[in-house]
Amino acid sequence: MLKKTALLSVVFMLAIMLSGCFPDGSSPYLGNSGQISDAWQLAESIENFELDLTLPQTSPEELPVLELGIRQWDTEKVLEMFMGDKEITDRREFDSDYYDGEKYSVYWADDVMFVIEKGRLSYTRLSGTRERSLCSFLDIYYENEPYDVECSFMTREEAVGKVREILDKLGITNLSEPDVRGVDVPLAEKLLKKSSPSGNYEPWGDDEFYYITFFQVYEDIPINRWNVRGLENKYVSKESYITAIADKNGIVELSLSGIYSAEYKQGDKVSVTSASDALTTAVSNMAETDFPTLCTMYGCKLIYVNTANDKNISFTFAPVWEFSYCCCYDSGNFAYAADNRTIERSYVDYKNNFLKEY
Repeated sequence: MLKKTALLSVVFMLAIMLSGCFPDGSSPYLGNSGQISDAWQLAESIENFELDLTLPQTSPEELPVLELGIRQWDTEKVLEMFMGDKEITDRREFDSDYYDGEKYSVYWADDVMFVIEKGRLSYTRLSGTRERSLCSFLDIYYENEPYDVECSFMTREEAVGKVREILDKLGITNLSEPDVRGVDVPLAEKLLKKSSPSGNYEPWGDDEFYYITFFQVYEDIPINRWNVRGLENKYVSKESYITAIADKNGIVELSLSGIYSAEYKQGDKVSVTSASDALTTAVSNMAETDFPTLCTMYGCKLIYVNTANDKNISFTFAPVWEFSYCCCYDSGNFAYAADNRTIERSYVDYKNNFLKEY
């Protein structure tokens, strides 16, 4: 029987909006109240569940709700940026999946494909199929690995710099620190073996690449990458991220999704609860879960989540805590090796409504 290690992230949107979750102090038990959180005692009463994280000792008293507009592009300008003097051999329009009655455009030139839509751009070198597949594998099974490999063709900083140059030209400068994952030949082979325990996979070859992720940042807080579905008011947030793949030949892929204008309005400010109270709420929800094997809650971060929008033009964002935990499960039918991980997320909004990744 194969053992499956599942990495699940759980996000809790609390009634009183929350602050960032960055280690700040020696005690893992203290929130800004200075009191030991009830969460540790509660966690001890949950079978196969434990806490292994450090809470911040301080948090702001209040944070604003944000009103953001979706980013519009100058089609001629971005085509020139990404396609240059390449001859466009085909152009097609397709119905938008997100904007009713609107289209998005796809352009082809040589072995390059380019997609443009409100809030979305995608440049893809069609020969980079395997790199993109492996990056998807990293997202799904290895979110929490450092991947601090240095590739031989350039440094991590140089790769990030090439992506920033393009984003600067697009006017996107409100960015988080990048998550950079280097993939060399040994790591690629290792991941392929894990994805196919039977050994039936095509050897990687000799290519290296960097996988780079940015998020837009507002009020020093990044926007979430994942869709969130509201079960009560039926909203569905739009995922937001910037990812790039760079190898020795340049940019394999640059994908921008859910990109918002740099300008924004501050809405009402909402009170901030302590990190310890937030953690107690998170662990309380875990108490309703049956864990067949040990699960560890190991981290959290502050993000902005899209909680409402007006005709997919104006969007309302609220700050939330994100708590992450990982579990191991046995499954005779699971197709991956024992130390692979899958990612899931669940959410609770500020009205204590239970939400899910969509």
